[in-house]
Amino acid sequence: LRLSRREAPDAAAAAAPAAGEAPGALVMLSLSEISTAGATFADDVRAYSAAGFDGIGVWEMKLGDDETDLAALRSSGLRVTNCVPAVPSILPNTVIEGPEDVETRVEALCASMRRFARYEPESVLCLTGPAGAYGEAEARQLAIEGLRRVAAAAEEAGVRLGLEPSHVSQRDELTLVTTITEALD
Repeated sequence: LRLSRREAPDAAAAAAPAAGEAPGALVMLSLSEISTAGATFADDVRAYSAAGFDGIGVWEMKLGDDETDLAALRSSGLRVTNCVPAVPSILPNTVIEGPEDVETRVEALCASMRRFARYEPESVLCLTGPAGAYGEAEARQLAIEGLRRVAAAAEEAGVRLGLEPSHVSQRDELTLVTTITEALD
């Protein structure tokens, strides 16, 4: 590959695949349900499986009865790559409707962590939400406190939580976090 400082293969690459990884699969092809917004979860599972996808990115707004949805998912052979909660951000955003109250939003996100655990996703993602009427400092503090609670719920449920930075053009609509550095901070 002629990458600088790559004198030998990564030792981790030679290790056995982690639980849930398909042995020998170098690439997993997955499609997020937002790509087929008008279809139901059951329709998505059938279509994605028939199209040859390996995984599905689940949007909670599409889920119905978990027993029925899980049965369809398991019979399809698809793996859940990531999940997006119905209330995806700590702070209210202007793109996806939801409660205005931050506490209610955090509680909804925590409940989503527990619900998604049964789907065995690679990760569940969330956003901070924009500063909005709070101002930057207060919004940041609310986001950090909320993320700590959501992360604890994710850990308790056994799911990996991801904080998604969005493009800087989305700062006023979706997020305080527009870079990886900001996400780490």
